[in-house]
Amino acid sequence: MPKIRKTKADAGATEPKIKDFLDMIAPGIIKFNTDHFICGNTYRCVWALREYPTATDEQAILRHLGEKDGVTLRIYTRQVTAAEEKRIIHNAANKNRMDKSSTNDLQQTVTAESNLQDVVTLVSSMHRNREPLLHCAVFIELTSNNLDDLKLLQTDVLTELVRSKLNVDRLILRQREGFLSVGPAGRNVFGSQFERVLPASSVANLYPFNYSGKTDPRGFYLGRDKFGSNIIVDFDKRDDDKTNANILILGNSGQGKSYLLKLILCNILESGKAVLCLDPEHEYIDLAESFGCFIDLMRGQYRINPLEPKTWDEGGSPEDADAPQAFRQSTKLSQHISFLKDFFRCYKDFSDRHIDAIEIMLGKLYEKFGISDRTDFRSLAATDYPILSDLYALIDDEFRGYDKTKYQLYPQELLQEILLGLHSMCMGA
Repeated sequence: MPKIRKTKADAGATEPKIKDFLDMIAPGIIKFNTDHFICGNTYRCVWALREYPTATDEQAILRHLGEKDGVTLRIYTRQVTAAEEKRIIHNAANKNRMDKSSTNDLQQTVTAESNLQDVVTLVSSMHRNREPLLHCAVFIELTSNNLDDLKLLQTDVLTELVRSKLNVDRLILRQREGFLSVGPAGRNVFGSQFERVLPASSVANLYPFNYSGKTDPRGFYLGRDKFGSNIIVDFDKRDDDKTNANILILGNSGQGKSYLLKLILCNILESGKAVLCLDPEHEYIDLAESFGCFIDLMRGQYRINPLEPKTWDEGGSPEDADAPQAFRQSTKLSQHISFLKDFFRCYKDFSDRHIDAIEIMLGKLYEKFGISDRTDFRSLAATDYPILSDLYALIDDEFRGYDKTKYQLYPQELLQEILLGLHSMCMGA
């Protein structure tokens, strides 16, 4: 039997071919149809922006497309030369003046007058802001796994464009040129066909990058603002737009006000701070029990003694004019007495004379219980402090034993008015 010899061509065909980078990134197939094309295992289409709004207050008008999955934006820009700029403005002004002078078509006249006003505004803004003009062309590539999903994506993108007063050319029978224009290494195959002359600020507004949020170095994430930017805020940090740590949450029912407050409370507790939450509707019972405990003051099981000194601010200084009066005192007892003056003023409409007399009575009451500025409050229990009934009894004794023959800082009638005002709170109904 004759021996079959292998030819050089057969031997070469069995050797594996080393693929280069272009072979690795190139799609397996590309087929261009009327309004879309198939690239590998995806269905795609390319659109070009044609019409732009004359004016808009919105920032980053294409930001929704930049954040949408399956959408790629390609923006071409080139600066307008001085000669081109002068010729473009001159031609636009002459054309609109000619259309404005036409008396046959009222709509054309009104449109021309509006366009001429836009040209005047553009020139004025360019002169004031030293803003150049740019040739700008925007192409949008939509990508999906199948044709049905591509049509749904086209509907969503078109809705966003109409909302921003933008119109597109679907590039019918020109998808190949669109593919070459939108690629990472592509070029503007259409030339000046879809280019529009826009101010630099308007061109910048077409890019999907925008920032309008707030980022503090030691802040925590709250959410996003209406422009989609992250809000990372530190309530303790003072800035030009945040002069205090107060928070106001506004919104309709069901919009997430309670959820946002729970998020803020969790972050504050995680930072090691103490939180006092007043919950009249018992919305935060689970949250409070998870982090510590829940106290229902409406059951009558717990009581708050307003006369027990609390630590409001350590190291208060009288020179701090921006701090509240209670925080300017240097000792714990002085701070608490200053707080009690505001407390009684909020309870009843006492005058300054009443508040001054109550302050004297409070000093006598604490002295009677052996409490002074030098007292070690850490050694005292809750039962070692006076209560409101003790204050009422002290004022009542002062009223009944009032001696008009001696020098007094306050009249007897003033003590009687204070007793009448404090009776319901100190002694009950």
